[in-house]
Amino acid sequence: MPKTLIRKRILDALQYPTSIIRKEIDVSTCKHGGNFHREDAECITCYQTPECEWLVRHDNDTNTTVLDDSQLLATLQFAGDYIHARLSLQRHTPTDCPCEGCRWWRSASDLLRQAQAVPA
Repeated sequence: MPKTLIRKRILDALQYPTSIIRKEIDVSTCKHGGNFHREDAECITCYQTPECEWLVRHDNDTNTTVLDDSQLLATLQFAGDYIHARLSLQRHTPTDCPCEGCRWWRSASDLLRQAQAVPA
């Protein structure tokens, strides 16, 4: 599969975890409204730092289209790990469950393997 098609598929796939993470972040006590600020001590020590930082870096096409291939793969890997952890906490079996999240995880895992197999 051509790199450009894989990149497009990854960008499309990132829409699902972005919407999930955005819904799950509690911004009610965040002075930045969930927009991560690397210089802010509260952001750095917040329990939601990984999610907020990921969203700020990868929440829109402008940010994701400038990522190199390895950064884009890392973005998909984080999203896959996040969704997998979430599903595990909900006692799903991501390899077998027919729900939307588990189907996304299986598809994203396959896409990640395909992308990693493409020569640099």
